[in-house]
Amino acid sequence: QQCKQLKSLYLERIGLDEEVHPVLPALLSGLLQLQRLSIACNHIGDRGFEQLAPVLQQCSQLRDLVLTGCGLTSDGHSMLSLVTVLLCLPRLEVLTLNCNPVGDKGLEQLSPVLEQCSQLTRLSLWGIGLKSPWSMLIISRLLRQLTSLKILILACNDCGGSIFDEALCAAVKAHPSLELVVLPKSIRQDEVTELRRFAEDPTSTLKYII
Repeated sequence: QQCKQLKSLYLERIGLDEEVHPVLPALLSGLLQLQRLSIACNHIGDRGFEQLAPVLQQCSQLRDLVLTGCGLTSDGHSMLSLVTVLLCLPRLEVLTLNCNPVGDKGLEQLSPVLEQCSQLTRLSLWGIGLKSPWSMLIISRLLRQLTSLKILILACNDCGGSIFDEALCAAVKAHPSLELVVLPKSIRQDEVTELRRFAEDPTSTLKYII
């Protein structure tokens, strides 16, 4: 009751698992002003996230949601739950899904709703198990929709090395506000070189290619 105006809550590495304690949903349901939430490095898995999703949908003021290492996959219903959560967060600016093995299938499931997250300035997909070249096309399409995005992190994914690298790089160069891109491994070196050359242009918003 005394924390109703709380705007930031960091619950990282506190040992949450699939059997989410009922205290947590009860706590979150009362934090209607919450803007930043991290439950990183708690292996709640698909089942645990499904339990949290209904109360996260009520946190409509959230601007920063960190789900790093929560054990989310595309096998259970957590992607559907995440879709419903994102639809209820119109002010979301930062989404961090690092180290969740959602893979290409998970990205495909999330992409339609991610395209609607028009306020996103940072999207981090570090090590989410992307392997298919088609994921590069999905990300290229996302870039065309997310015109406010400034930071895109794709490191530790193995979806590069195909003709679709060119589509991603073209989308990066055409983007109006990107400042930092961390590329997936195995992306073609000629495309990396071209992007770094583009980032050196003083008229470009893009400053860093990693």
